[in-house]
Amino acid sequence: MQKRILILSIVLALCLCMTACGHQSPYDPVEEGQEIRDFTATKVGGGELTLSDLKGKVVMLNFWATWCGPCVGEMPAFPQLVEKYGDDLALVAVDIGEDEDTVKAFLEKNGYDSFTVLLDPDYAVSDLYPSEGIPYTVIIDREGVISALELGADDAETMVGTYSELIDAAMNK
Repeated sequence: MQKRILILSIVLALCLCMTACGHQSPYDPVEEGQEIRDFTATKVGGGELTLSDLKGKVVMLNFWATWCGPCVGEMPAFPQLVEKYGDDLALVAVDIGEDEDTVKAFLEKNGYDSFTVLLDPDYAVSDLYPSEGIPYTVIIDREGVISALELGADDAETMVGTYSELIDAAMNK
């Protein structure tokens, strides 16, 4: 009986992760080759970021949440990517549906301070970039055009390779 409950709990957690808690966006999904859908959002710790202000850099826009196991599992790749690409890459992680205290505590606990984290507690940003789950990553080229989309994640080491290929392709356009 306990084994059955555990299995059902795992299945439920995976379903929630894949549907981002059942939130439905009013927008159509984005596609490669489309221009960005611009937004302004609050940074963890204060200030704001407007996506279009990053034009001229390749942007890795990642949608995630602290409760999402695959999101947390890939996150150690982010400081490595920032170190590898330096100022040529703007890595922006958008936390969806959570409050600033939760996100800030997670970032501090894990020492993530080398990339920008935005708050999206009411799904306004993630609605612009709907997907079937998280983690969801949008690679944007220097001209503000969507170059690649990646849904889901593997371990951090694998994701460094995956994201490096996508970033390199965007940089070489």
